[in-house]
Amino acid sequence: VKNKDFIIVLSWPNGIVNGAGSWYDFFFSKNGTYKFGHTALILIDSGTGKLYYMDYGRFEASSSHGRIRDEETDSALSLKINPVIADGRIANLKDILLEISRNESTQDLFLQKENVEKMYAKVIRNANFKLTYDYAKAIQKKGLIPYGPFLKGGLTCGRFVYKTVRSSQA
Repeated sequence: VKNKDFIIVLSWPNGIVNGAGSWYDFFFSKNGTYKFGHTALILIDSGTGKLYYMDYGRFEASSSHGRIRDEETDSALSLKINPVIADGRIANLKDILLEISRNESTQDLFLQKENVEKMYAKVIRNANFKLTYDYAKAIQKKGLIPYGPFLKGGLTCGRFVYKTVRSSQA
């Protein structure tokens, strides 16, 4: 049986964020900041017609740890729109993307708001919503997770999205 759920991978490539306070800051940061975007995902349960935004980041946590956000941890991330699925596609994709781009919690991702202008999206079809959602929630239950691209067991927003998409069987 073919899976009928979707994942929308989101990317804001032009953000400025605070350095991680790690050894690589010396090489990659400028004045304690990085030009480092953000990536997130929206899981779509075609059976219930519900959307779930999720991302990983340092947000208000320490510079060395991050957490996974969703509507349960951050109610502002609850999306009001419902997907319209027709002929194996998301008919109202533009409306979904407009809602998330206007969400205050996604506009506050970066130190300089003018860098949030571009958002890219890629739709992944044939995902298994339950497997994907359960995978992401299991990581979330760990609480604060070490942040860093070079840490064993650490996460970045991109690594969280990559691992979650891989769990989807799409």
